[in-house]
Amino acid sequence: HLQLQLAELERQRDTLTAESREHSLISSSAGVTAKDRRIRDLQLQVEEAEAVVQELDESNTKRLAMLNQARDQYDQASTRCRELEAQVVAQVEAVDHSQSIVEAARQAQREA
Repeated sequence: HLQLQLAELERQRDTLTAESREHSLISSSAGVTAKDRRIRDLQLQVEEAEAVVQELDESNTKRLAMLNQARDQYDQASTRCRELEAQVVAQVEAVDHSQSIVEAARQAQREA
């Protein structure tokens, strides 16, 4: 009778030990799974951040190209303005010179 009880207790002990081992493995596995999930989440965040950086880089490249184009247009317009200003100055000087010739001719007519 005692041997039967002893055998039953040993069987229960073995069952509890096996269940405990299984529970321990499940807990470890769950911990690894949670870590894996966290790692995957972080990897996704890194990928998303890299995509945003890529978009910003492309946007900045486009903006820089537009800025360079605008600077070139400004330089061209500025050069053209200086050219026109030089022409206007030359024309004003020519008009002034012509007026002084006309004035001299009138003066000569009056004296004659």
